[in-house]
Parts: sequence; C-alpha cells; structure tokens
Amino acid sequence: MMGYDLSLWASVQSINKPSDGAIMPRKRSIQSNFDSSTLEVMENQLKQLGFGFLLLDVSRLRKSLYDRNLQPLGMTRPQWIALVILSRAEKNGMSQTELAHGMLMKKAAVGMLLDRLESDGYVKRTASATDRRINNVQLTEAGKAVLMEIGNMGELVNSISFQGISDKELQITTSALKKMKLNIKNALDEILSDDSDSKSK
Repeated sequence: MMGYDLSLWASVQSINKPSDGAIMPRKRSIQSNFDSSTLEVMENQLKQLGFGFLLLDVSRLRKSLYDRNLQPLGMTRPQWIALVILSRAEKNGMSQTELAHGMLMKKAAVGMLLDRLESDGYVKRTASATDRRINNVQLTEAGKAVLMEIGNMGELVNSISFQGISDKELQITTSALKKMKLNIKNALDEILSDDSDSKSK
C-alpha cells in the first residue's frame, strides 16, 4: 500500500503562502507546481486518510454510547469485551493466554481484569484437564445473564447507528470491514511471529 507523503502537503502549504503575503488561489497554484500524476497521488492519499479518520470517529462515538448505556451495570468496556469473547469459546472455555490474545492485551493485564470479573461472579477459573498448569476461564450463569443485558444494549446502539442505512448497504459495509479486519490481523500475526523468531535467535 502506498505510504502517505506528507512532504507533498507541506509543499502545497508553502506555495500557497507567497513571501509578499498575497493569497494565491489554491487550485491554480497547485496545478502550476505539480503534474497531474502527483495531484492524483495526493488526492488518493487524502481519501485514504479521510476513511481512516471516519472509522476512528464511528468507533469512538459507538464506544461512548455503549459506555453511557452500560454505566448502570457498573461494567467497563474491557470487562464486557472479555465476556463476549468467552461466550464464543468452546464448552471448556479458554485459557487466559488465549483470552489475552483475543483482546490484544498482555496476559498480566487480563489476569487483573479476570480477578474483578471472578469476584463479581461472572467468570470462573478451573484447572485444565490436559495441563494442570493452565487455568481455563468460563462464563458463569451470572456472566451469561449480564451478557444478555449487554446484548440488549448492543441492539439499541445498532438501531441508532443503522438509521437510514439499507440492508444492502449494511451488508456491503460489513463484508468490507471483515476483509479489512482479516488483513490487519494477518499482518499483526506476521509481525508477532517475526518478533518471536528474532528473540529466539
């Protein structure tokens, strides 16, 4: 993927501020200093940056809306994310390491999070049947119940977010985001693998 050449934008800013202080028309000054191919690159970079900022804005606003609705439950975002991930695990649950990987968090941080969830009665940790050194984490009945409430909150947030969006538009957007997620996950896995290999040498 093409990187963002910010020096181009600095050049645009400099040519639009002549030394005598006069303001030059932006379009004319750009065209007089860059050829059509350079202008196309700059336009594509701006579109890509705009898309990234849009994703961040949507994510940030959805998180804020979720947090406001979850306040009565006294639950933080990392806590309910952990419960959601655990709900997708097999019958025997998952290890703390697997949960940390799924949450993109360090194992120690997830351990403290699980301490709180376990004290609230939402999860339980049991020794693995195959390796006693490993604790499997599972949802309790109380955890499943609070997860139902979280699901109701999710439906509310979605109904607000999807207003004015057709099923076809939502399907196309969801498909594109899933592909992006897979691309990014594969890239991160490759980086982590390279880091692990370099440390073992």
